[in-house]
Order: sequence, then structure tokens, then C-alpha cells
Amino acid sequence: MFSEKYRRHVNMANPRWRVIRAVTFTFSFGRDCIFPVLPARNADHLHYKNLGHELPLIDLVPLHTSTHRVVTRLRARGHTRAVNRVLRFCYGLWVLLWLYAASLLAETLLGWRVVPDPFAVARSLHAIVVAWTYPS
Repeated sequence: MFSEKYRRHVNMANPRWRVIRAVTFTFSFGRDCIFPVLPARNADHLHYKNLGHELPLIDLVPLHTSTHRVVTRLRARGHTRAVNRVLRFCYGLWVLLWLYAASLLAETLLGWRVVPDPFAVARSLHAIVVAWTYPS
């Protein structure tokens, strides 16, 4: 089913793959990107265009073995595009969490004002939703 090139690349004896896989898991704190209560066990390829030069979120997402099986079945039934969009969205939330944490750290240590007040953001979003739902 998989080519010899793929099998050689994803072999845990390959140091490059071990680094790529570890970085992919790091962004989600070692958790499945869809069901964070589950530990990530597999780095799922969203596509194979960049085999050997994969990047987290662009090419790989962390999944638990059970989630990986479900994702594989859904792709086999022709839902690849939708599945990959959901996976990228869920994993993207993890990446945003890291960016938010880095912003908080920069604000705390360097005094940079880069993080908006979460309550102010919520009030703004609420106002937008109300204005869109009940136009005057």
C-alpha cells in the first residue's frame, strides 16, 4: 500500500522523521488534535507532496491511533478534502494557543501590549453578531 520511499522515511530509525514527528506532537502538547483527552501516537500526513520535508499543520497533524483509523476510513470514502480541513482547523487552534502564550510572555516580560483583553474581544464579537442578526 505504501511505497518503499515512504516506509524508509517514516521509520523511527530515521532521525529526520523523529524530529519532524516530535515537533508535530509538541505543538499539541502530545495530544490528539481533535480529541485532546487522547495522547497523540501518529503523525498523520494530510498529503504526501512534501515527503521528507513535512511541516506541522501544512503536511502533518498529531492523531491518536483510533482517530487515525477513523480519518483513514473517511478519506477512503472520498471525504479527504473535508477531513483535511477539519484536521487543519483543529490543529491550527493548538498552534494559535502557542502564539497566544508567546504573546502573553512578551507582554509580561517585555511590557509589549500585544494581547487584547479577552473580555473586550468577546464584547466586540457579541456586538458584531447582534448587529448582523438584528440589523437596524
